[in-house]
Amino acid sequence: MKTRLMAVASIAAASLVLAACGGDDEPAQVAPADRTGTLNVWLMQDAEGEAWAPVVEQATAKFKQTYPNVNVQVTIQQWEGIGDRLTTAFAGTTPPDVVELGNTLAPGYAANGALADISGNTSEFENSDTWLKTLQDAGTFDGKLYAVPYYAGSRVITYRTDMFEQAGITAVPTSMDELKAAAEKLNAKFGSDPNFSAFYLPGQNWYFAGALIADQQGTSPTPWAGFSDGKWTANVTSPQSVAGLELFKELIDNYSKADPTGNEADQANRMGGQGNIAMFYGAGWEMGVVTNEEDGDPSLADKLAQFPLPSVTPGQPAPAFLGGSVLSVSQKSTQQDLARAWIAAYTSNDVMTALVNATGSVPNTTNLLNLQPDNPAFQAAERTWFVPTSPQWATVEGQRVLQDALVSIATGQESVQDAAASLNEQIQTILDGS
Repeated sequence: MKTRLMAVASIAAASLVLAACGGDDEPAQVAPADRTGTLNVWLMQDAEGEAWAPVVEQATAKFKQTYPNVNVQVTIQQWEGIGDRLTTAFAGTTPPDVVELGNTLAPGYAANGALADISGNTSEFENSDTWLKTLQDAGTFDGKLYAVPYYAGSRVITYRTDMFEQAGITAVPTSMDELKAAAEKLNAKFGSDPNFSAFYLPGQNWYFAGALIADQQGTSPTPWAGFSDGKWTANVTSPQSVAGLELFKELIDNYSKADPTGNEADQANRMGGQGNIAMFYGAGWEMGVVTNEEDGDPSLADKLAQFPLPSVTPGQPAPAFLGGSVLSVSQKSTQQDLARAWIAAYTSNDVMTALVNATGSVPNTTNLLNLQPDNPAFQAAERTWFVPTSPQWATVEGQRVLQDALVSIATGQESVQDAAASLNEQIQTILDGS
């Protein structure tokens, strides 16, 4: 999961220039049992893992119950350099029929005509009416569906249970007020260390800032920009966005000794190596990094736990950004019906259940979150947010305007209101393509 999420972030800003052509060939006159040929599937490197590979085989076996004479060729791709390989494949005459895409990549490929519109085929996919909204949004462009949600990983708070106990904190926070109260107790207990962070929060952490803004927005959150009347409009200066950014600043000022100009890339290593961090917000898999033998602290293995970032509304999690993948059909595929059928098998209830049980990944549907009801990552997935699905959003990330604005706030270089106004203008200019 770690490699995949990092790779998605690194290639989200890739520029795509693809020719749109192709079409479905669906030979309705041939019975499914008589269909032949090879279906080419590209999956990313997670799928070749010891726990993951049998689930892929299970999906193919399910597919072959209907199409016994169709060969399924699964090719495993590495995240490094995937942007160039995808662009080349989509521009060629024989791209893979099925392709896994990081969720932040899908809108760009859809906008450039590389993916087939499957809006009229949602009934073919089990649980399509209960897909995780964030993953469904990731596969949607201009009101049309171009990708089926696959799996996700949530962001949660990783914390030191021993520090909580020593500070007299007897239960994990279930509201933002309780989170701040816990941080105050941690400061009182450990604050004599000038480098102690009750909540380690680097200034560039826009995933955390986005969660705070989305939480202020309530239902159907769209931090940074909202879509209405066929247009994306920056919303950073809205009262809800400003309130979220003010809370971001408050938490940094009161509870963090992280570098206000830094990013969150090494926060798990720092918790393991420094011994003076009580909490941080990041991907669920980062708890394992804290105890890494090479640069972490294995002795903390029984002193770590996680909980969802609590909302300003008591009793519910704040919306979390889900990193994850979706599955698409190439527009140029000459067997789009088979491609959809394999995706339907892979995302079916029984196969998705096997995937959750084998890998602990967050499923693509709210119907299966009860498979691990006590898992903080699953709890966090109950409320989610996603970046704007504008094809220009990759430029926003590529130019790092979010990080720069947050650093300006964290360091006090600009007031929250001034930084929000400047960021709003920059985002709108990029979204307008001007």
